[in-house]
Amino acid sequence: MKSAFWIVVVLITLPILFSCTKEPLSNGVLVQLGVQLPKQANLSNFEPRLTGYVDQIEAIYLTVTDSNGQKVYESSTTDKTNPSFNFNLSSAGTYTFTVEGKRSDGSKVFTGQVTQEIRAGQLNTVTVVGQFVKG
Repeated sequence: MKSAFWIVVVLITLPILFSCTKEPLSNGVLVQLGVQLPKQANLSNFEPRLTGYVDQIEAIYLTVTDSNGQKVYESSTTDKTNPSFNFNLSSAGTYTFTVEGKRSDGSKVFTGQVTQEIRAGQLNTVTVVGQFVKG
């Protein structure tokens, strides 16, 4: 009789205990990142040599770091007309998004960086604005 009592107590207690725990996100937190390329028109009056720089980009690289400076995501794209990235992060928090447009030799054409809070349960849209690199 005592064993039946304890079995009933355990069967009632377990669902109560585990129903209060938060279920981990299986897919993570969705992030949609767009890259705004540097405006060539603004530079043509200042420095005519810069007008062809976007054409020199071989790929655009994205690095995401968390608030502790740890790299949590990396990717790249060769789309220079509308560069964007769609990905999942493991959890909500504050992240720094860094993009770099590079030539085939690895030298930088432009860079851009933004720090933004990413929230769970919503689509997080991030825009990084690129700036030409001198040299």
